[in-house]
Amino acid sequence: MNTIELIQTIARRPGMYVDPASVDSIYGFIQGFHFARSLHGGLDARDHWFAEQFHPWLQHRHNLAPMATWRDQVARLAEMRQAAPWSTFIEEFDRFLREGGEPAARA
Repeated sequence: MNTIELIQTIARRPGMYVDPASVDSIYGFIQGFHFARSLHGGLDARDHWFAEQFHPWLQHRHNLAPMATWRDQVARLAEMRQAAPWSTFIEEFDRFLREGGEPAARA
C-alpha cells in the first residue's frame, strides 16, 4: 500500500483512522505512514509524487500564500469554505488525482 492507496482506504471510513474534524489528525496519520514506509525502503513513485507535489499543487491551484505544509493549506481552505477539514482534504485530494498527472502504480 502506498500513500495514495492509504488515503483512498481512509476515505471509505475516515472515522476509523482519523478525526475528520481535525486537519492535524489527517496530516499526522499520513505523514506517519509516509515516514514508516521511508524507514523500511518501501516508498514508491506514488508516495514521492504525493509528498512532493500535493503541497505546491494546492498553493498554485488556489493562489494561496506560501505556507509551511499542505496541512496549513487544507486548514485555510476549510476555514474559507466553512467546511470540515476532512471533506476539504478529500475534495482537494480527488481533484489533485484528476489534475495532477499521477504516476502509474508499480506492478
